[in-house]
Amino acid sequence: MKTRNWIILLLALALVLLGFNMYGAYKKQVAVRPVPCLDPEVFLEQHQHATLQIIVDGKAETIPTNIGISEACESALHTHDTSGTLHVEAQDVYPYTLGDFFRVWQKSIERNGYVLTTYVDAVQYNKAPEDIVLKDKQQIILSYVRIP
Repeated sequence: MKTRNWIILLLALALVLLGFNMYGAYKKQVAVRPVPCLDPEVFLEQHQHATLQIIVDGKAETIPTNIGISEACESALHTHDTSGTLHVEAQDVYPYTLGDFFRVWQKSIERNGYVLTTYVDAVQYNKAPEDIVLKDKQQIILSYVRIP
């Protein structure tokens, strides 16, 4: 009887672990929702501007012009100049994140050989920086320091 109880307990534990694994895979799928192109005939539901500053070993790095803008598409997340202003001009109310912007930019937030410290509105942000929801007038700083 004891062996049977152990088998049932192990099977139940395996099912719980499988459930957590499937939930994690689901969350990853949801997190990589594509950022849509704007339709010039549809009204904007969001029009916000966050500012991103990237500092690498104490030196400011330029955010390029026209990230998310091409002849074929103006993405809901984009830049117009090198000021670091991130434009959230969207035709939906989806909570776009810094991770979404970096996917549009086709860059990784993480950098090999560097430690990243993130600040949002001058307060250190201790969660994953890709999860920062972009908001109007928000100031985001990504500070990278090379690992010695």
